[in-house]
Amino acid sequence: MNEIEKILRDLKGRHGINASQVAEALGVSKVTVSRWRSGSLVPSASKLAALRSFYETQMTGAPTVPPAVDSRDGMIVRMAALGHDYSEISKVFEISRERVRQIVSQHGAPRRRR
Repeated sequence: MNEIEKILRDLKGRHGINASQVAEALGVSKVTVSRWRSGSLVPSASKLAALRSFYETQMTGAPTVPPAVDSRDGMIVRMAALGHDYSEISKVFEISRERVRQIVSQHGAPRRRR
């Protein structure tokens, strides 16, 4: 079993989160998630980081993002809530640190201390 398959199985088993929900949260298709799970496709570095962050958020019970937040902004807020540095987040999503700060402050995400 590869790491991605383990993450997806844990999400489904512990929280009932299916491939469609993971796909929506990460901004990819359900087919892409299925291909990741089977090992026929390897996610890009940014998608892998987003998947890990999504998984950690679900497993640790970090603050959730209001439903009005779109998938990308939601992932940014979740990563900030988990204590990821804005520089790290900006590299993952290929946006400026200032834009990360704006998104986080707009959605009022609490920063978790490391």
